[in-house]
Amino acid sequence: MTPPPHVSIEPTVIEGTWHTNSKDLHTGAVFHDVTSPKEEVTVAPIEEQSEWESRKLWFGVAKGIREGDFETAATFKGKIEVCSFRYRMVLLGSDSYALKTQIERPTTKTTR
Repeated sequence: MTPPPHVSIEPTVIEGTWHTNSKDLHTGAVFHDVTSPKEEVTVAPIEEQSEWESRKLWFGVAKGIREGDFETAATFKGKIEVCSFRYRMVLLGSDSYALKTQIERPTTKTTR
């Protein structure tokens, strides 16, 4: 099968790294550049955020990961998943196919 005339059959080769920059080796065009100055993001303190704001919602997970406490991170992530599932149940209603086909996952306890 022959590609349309506007489609190049020449492979595009990108060289560089994800944490600095990369370019198209054939054309020299910049493909990805993260070395430019970053814009600071300003958000309300965690205490002032609503319970569904992302930074507050994922705070326990992120803290557990930063501190290497993956059991705590997993516990917080599990709570988010349960709340999200329950929220969807409310939105979808009790007659939903999703509710009728819910699969329970076995709970496992990790040991150190």
